[in-house]
Amino acid sequence: MTQTPPDSGAPHERMPAASPGQHHDIAEEARRTAGDLGSAGLDLMREARSGAISYAEERKSAGADQLGMFARAIDHSASDLGGQSPEIARYIHEAAGSLERASRMLRERSVGELADSAAEFARQRPALFFGGAVLAGLALTRFLKSSPTSEAPRVPQNAQGGDYAQH
Repeated sequence: MTQTPPDSGAPHERMPAASPGQHHDIAEEARRTAGDLGSAGLDLMREARSGAISYAEERKSAGADQLGMFARAIDHSASDLGGQSPEIARYIHEAAGSLERASRMLRERSVGELADSAAEFARQRPALFFGGAVLAGLALTRFLKSSPTSEAPRVPQNAQGGDYAQH
């Protein structure tokens, strides 16, 4: 028994029909190929996830270091202020201590633990979480706006320094 392929292009060509054993072999090969592709996709996803976690851990560590340095700078400033305004200095020391504790927590906890803690906090206190996110966004925007840009410096065009031009 022979069958004609639907789009063979040659009206008189006929292909031999596949035997039941051939159908089984083709189906088995398709299942193996699909399994191999699925395994390769999972391996790729695991590799990407591992790389992302590794990168996040590096950034978390760098952020903890920066936060610790900021806390020490604030604490030092509070010490300088202590002679003039001891009450204000005490509040600033407390804030610096809180920042130092946050820095230590960042160093000691994994990215997954931090994400879980943030999610739990958001579930328990959604208004406070949202407010904190808004404040953090505003602070980040202000920080980015105050960062130096890559503009060329402006220098006087003439010796009298009247007009400025970009060079």
